[in-house]
Amino acid sequence: MRRLDEIERPVAGSFGFNTRANLLPKRMKILEANDDSGCAVGATARLHQPTDEPLQVSEEERAAIRAELDKIRLMLEPLFPGVYGCTPGALRVQRQAADLIEAGLEEIAKQWASAVEQINRVECNEVAVAELDDLELSLRNALCRFIAHLRDPQDIETYVYLRKHCQKGILSRASPAGFNAVHIALKRVILHHIYARAPSRVQRKLIDAVVGAIDERRLM
Repeated sequence: MRRLDEIERPVAGSFGFNTRANLLPKRMKILEANDDSGCAVGATARLHQPTDEPLQVSEEERAAIRAELDKIRLMLEPLFPGVYGCTPGALRVQRQAADLIEAGLEEIAKQWASAVEQINRVECNEVAVAELDDLELSLRNALCRFIAHLRDPQDIETYVYLRKHCQKGILSRASPAGFNAVHIALKRVILHHIYARAPSRVQRKLIDAVVGAIDERRLM
């Protein structure tokens, strides 16, 4: 088997991606322990934090988010058994995926922003896109919160901000198709990073964990 830092895959040139995968930093030790299924336990601390101001929301709002998440998990857990949800095995896979994404956060955010800018040009117009000069920073902050939730499903800050952005922010101008396209773009960028950096024996589980987590966002 090739070493983790030797794996490369060609990727499509659309959405601002390079013709070869941009590799994450040289091999990062994210595998600390293995269970008998071959999944690694990701236990690294958060390396990146959002830079925007914390949102103050009521306990009622947080309770509503948690209630909606509970319903979504009941729908998605049978579709992604063992890699999505709050079981010990699923948490191990999700934390490993979170570590891998965090290692490439800056490049993932940049590629995601490039894709979202193109989506916005279709959804809105040139003027609207020009107003989004902080798009990459906004998406970087969103990615930080997504990673935190992937690592710890009890951390729901990603959905506190998602609600706000759907009401007042960038996503408030998006159509349902545009909202889904933004998350499809995120999924595509992250999956290319998994293909480029993860050993083949765990790729399928990491991919399913990320797809489940992003589909959860699309259903919220």
